[in-house]
Amino acid sequence: MSRIPLATASACLLPRGGAAWTVSTIVGGQAGSADGSGTAAQFQNPTALGIDAASNLFAADTSGETIRKIYLTGTTWNVVTIGGSAGVTGTAGGVGSAARFYNPHGMVCDPYGNIYLADLQNHRICKGAPSLAITGSLAVTGTVSYAFAYQMHTTGTAASYSAAWLPGGLSINAATGLISGTPGVGGYFQINIAAVNSSGTATGILGLNLVMPPSSNGGDSGGTLSLGGTGSFGGTVGTSTGITIIGVTGTTSLIFSSTSTYTGPTIISGSTLSGGSIITGSYASSGTVLTGTGLISGSLTMSGTPATMINPGTPGVSLTGSMPQTSFTGTVGLPFSYTMPVIFSNHVSFNATNLPTGLSVDASTGIVSGTPAASGSFSSNFIDASASGSILYQVNFTIAASPYSTWKTTAFASLNGAAGISGDTDTPAGDGVPNLIKYALGLGPMTNGSQYLPVTGTTTISGTNYLTLTYTQVIAATDIVYTVEVSNDLLTWNSGTGYTAVLSTTPNGDGTNTVVVQDLAPAGSTPHQYMRLKVTKP
Repeated sequence: MSRIPLATASACLLPRGGAAWTVSTIVGGQAGSADGSGTAAQFQNPTALGIDAASNLFAADTSGETIRKIYLTGTTWNVVTIGGSAGVTGTAGGVGSAARFYNPHGMVCDPYGNIYLADLQNHRICKGAPSLAITGSLAVTGTVSYAFAYQMHTTGTAASYSAAWLPGGLSINAATGLISGTPGVGGYFQINIAAVNSSGTATGILGLNLVMPPSSNGGDSGGTLSLGGTGSFGGTVGTSTGITIIGVTGTTSLIFSSTSTYTGPTIISGSTLSGGSIITGSYASSGTVLTGTGLISGSLTMSGTPATMINPGTPGVSLTGSMPQTSFTGTVGLPFSYTMPVIFSNHVSFNATNLPTGLSVDASTGIVSGTPAASGSFSSNFIDASASGSILYQVNFTIAASPYSTWKTTAFASLNGAAGISGDTDTPAGDGVPNLIKYALGLGPMTNGSQYLPVTGTTTISGTNYLTLTYTQVIAATDIVYTVEVSNDLLTWNSGTGYTAVLSTTPNGDGTNTVVVQDLAPAGSTPHQYMRLKVTKP
């Protein structure tokens, strides 16, 4: 039997149909602002309900000055505050608890998850958009020279899409988020994808593995060819494009061109090949079979992804390993590390040029590491050197600004640089709460932070009382460290194993968690006990 949701001081359900109506409380029943499950949740004069396409309920908690989401998990109804701050009026727009209302009343939801709200005393209509996130698989495989399609999916509705570092032959439809085309080169690619709407930007990294197509004669998978030496090789000559892939030891490939079938011994020297020349481009799977025995010497150059340079070789030296990774992401202020692969069997050393500021390479281990110091897009070169030559390939770095820097830039953008008020320890609101703490608690710099500071309490475990500290943690704040410390004299502070333990971490649905940490020493075990939250940047 279907049920009709009502908005009262507690949320109830009325079964529809029949002569008798049964009223049951699903959430609430007491005045207050607490989130929770069932009757543990509290409301203050809810006056309107909306329902979205996923059957989630949204309540305008009028006297509470908040918007509440009511959702079902199994048979349990749960309540979480998604907009506004309990008891705080205002007109500010913003995300989650940063938004302000003054007696929110009527409400309706559209098919895209947006909420439209009558903010009564502010004499306005507000729109609330769900946070945008990229969903679905972020690891896909395609085949060179075959049609490829990948559809981006998001929570909420994206206004536009983008993708950076797509391999040749692929493009994105910015309106629909469809990545499609016919890839022309093989290898593994890390593609930076993004979706944008009025609530912000969601980003992700799509791992795309493009493999070579199958060949009727075993093709490049059955061929081996040593750099500077002789060996059997096999491949396919494209009759239309004139591009040939010749496999070498491992999974690395060399690209040559030929427009006709040939067999037997062939000398490949410098930039020439019997029947054609070394070129740049992609692979064609149709055509005739290329067989024979050959010798590579001279200086060979090929491009694609990655662009590769092979210097004069030594007989018997082969290429080993797989196609290296060519796209990287990092964040200013956060450690980065990547180990370059060995490509030559007679490898000697590594090198890298034009690295982002803050990164360096260890020539003996190939470890590229450090802490990026500046944001932006960078093109660098990775080099694997051997006794007979070297392979150079281009890589791309995308270094994002730290979340804290982005927060400060956004928060102080209209204040002409905000000299004297945008530092970590500055308190522009005059409330004694510095910017770094407000960032850690998910607040704006001009918000009065005194009412959002961590709260002490107690918990009882097996009949013993313990002190607790409850605070808000921003999930995206990966560039800071939250540490709860305990002391009995305000001089020596301790944390971690043997001193504190996390009791619970509860998602709030607005990009933050509520974290409760316990002092492991029983309450009253020392004359004085104190707890504090310390926020630090690496």
